[in-house]
Amino acid sequence: MAKLSGSGLLLADFLGFARGRSALVLLLIVAGALLEAVGIVMLVPIVALILDLTAHSGVAAFLNPAFDLFGLETVAGRIGLVLTGFAAVLGLRFAVLLFRDDMLTRLQQDFVADLRSRAFRYIAQAPWAEVAGLRRGPIGHALTRDVDRVAAVIGMAIHGGVAAVMLAVQFALALALAPVVTLVVAALGFGLFRSLRGLRNRAEGRGQGLTDDDFALFETVSGFLRGLKPAKAHGLENAYVASVEAAATRLAEQTRAFARDQALARLTLQTASGGIAILAVLLGVFVLDMGSENLIVALIILARLYAPLTAIQGSMQGARHAIAAYRAARSIAGPVARSGAQVGAVAAAPLDAAPEIAFEAVTCRGEGDGSRPILDHVSARIPSGKVTALIGESGAGKSTLCDLAVGLLAPDSGTVRLDGALLDDELARRLRASVAYVGQEPFLIEDSLRQNLCWGCGPLGEAELWEVLETVGAAGLARDLEGGLDGSIRSEGMRFSGGERQRLRLARALLRRPHFLVLDEATNALDIEAEADVLQRVLSARGGATVLIVSHRSESLRLADHLIALQRGRLAETEGAAVLARTLSPGSQDGPRRR
Repeated sequence: MAKLSGSGLLLADFLGFARGRSALVLLLIVAGALLEAVGIVMLVPIVALILDLTAHSGVAAFLNPAFDLFGLETVAGRIGLVLTGFAAVLGLRFAVLLFRDDMLTRLQQDFVADLRSRAFRYIAQAPWAEVAGLRRGPIGHALTRDVDRVAAVIGMAIHGGVAAVMLAVQFALALALAPVVTLVVAALGFGLFRSLRGLRNRAEGRGQGLTDDDFALFETVSGFLRGLKPAKAHGLENAYVASVEAAATRLAEQTRAFARDQALARLTLQTASGGIAILAVLLGVFVLDMGSENLIVALIILARLYAPLTAIQGSMQGARHAIAAYRAARSIAGPVARSGAQVGAVAAAPLDAAPEIAFEAVTCRGEGDGSRPILDHVSARIPSGKVTALIGESGAGKSTLCDLAVGLLAPDSGTVRLDGALLDDELARRLRASVAYVGQEPFLIEDSLRQNLCWGCGPLGEAELWEVLETVGAAGLARDLEGGLDGSIRSEGMRFSGGERQRLRLARALLRRPHFLVLDEATNALDIEAEADVLQRVLSARGGATVLIVSHRSESLRLADHLIALQRGRLAETEGAAVLARTLSPGSQDGPRRR
């Protein structure tokens, strides 16, 4: 599998996914092709009867027993019997093809759904250290636009596979009726198909260009929407418009170029097929002196070969064209396919009580092995049920320590313990089921206020929602919102101020009823007095949970029972409430002392 590239990779993955269903699908494809062939064969006696050639063609020997069985002596009666049989074959063919096409559509949709699902499973299941550095743009593009292109090309590939079987059966039938003419036509058709190889090879390059230009457009539009306010504030609207128009123009040119190649292949096959058909007529009539009914049916079959040949050419071009999109989606889904990782179907049970987190000689190096460790042999403790303040300059390792505390990261050396037990994967899952994490990101979903508040904790009663909103000082905001709790919130809460968004996220954290509450600069958009008031309310309503507060403001730190101070990845200080109180007493410097 690792040696495959291009469209062969897509085909191998699809066949590997189909597995048990592939035999039934192949059986249905062959059955449909054979019924198609039977229908065509039945044209021979129909034509012979209409032209009154049965006495000279050998068809009579085949049909006379049936005619005698039903007592049919007139031409009209005999034609009626043959047409009845023809209609029965058409009906059976209709049922088989309907079932076949439904199965193929299901297979196509299931393959694409599995591709997208594996990618999501990988992102959900992979360690945070592995996915934290992934760029959102390529992931979003791969799981939407690229996967949609894969869905389209899988449909084309399936259609091409069906066409290949039809082509083989019809070729065999034509070979039986008119072997010399069929072989000549086949040789000419094969040469014609090979002459279009350049268009098939060119499709992959055009597909890569289309994928690149489509991603450029996707990134430009997404970046403009994410930074709409700064873009307008800096007068950069025209620059973004120009970038979008340029990307859209390149995308349109790539699309037109591929469509032109497809049209060229289709028209070449169509035109050349007409010329080959004329040659077949001349060869059959003037050189081989073929029987009229065989020549007519053979020409019907040969004329029908154009459609499957065109489908095969189109599917091969389409597969080559979409391989860049498939590689992008598969690069995300691939790790799950190789490891068989699955997200647990059953949610982990939360902890029974507020935890104590202990770090023992913990070192985290980050991406570069030769770089200074983000955390260097840090030993500290977050006491159960207490409020711990975590301080330090930017780059001191505060966020990494938070990630270690909630089990998102594992240390390169040293250990993290929860209530004395090693924080392994199973215990980390239970810990995260008990955590409410309020970070600096403006994380609100584009949905109702109610859904935002209940995110991660399920449906709750209105009384509880309003109580918590009052606690964080956001009840007035909810009342003023059109629709109240069911009012709509735009993406990332753009209609609210930074402080309002933080109040809503704090409300959501309390509604989760956590045993471990992490506040990473969670109130930095509020003024000093409002921050102190909100934090006091939140801590009073936490229900005995362990709390970790990351902040630079001494007013916030006054609420803490315990202190952890970091400096350039090392532990600068760890003290209890008494030292913290002295450090923040009137007349002292604004902030804890450093050791």
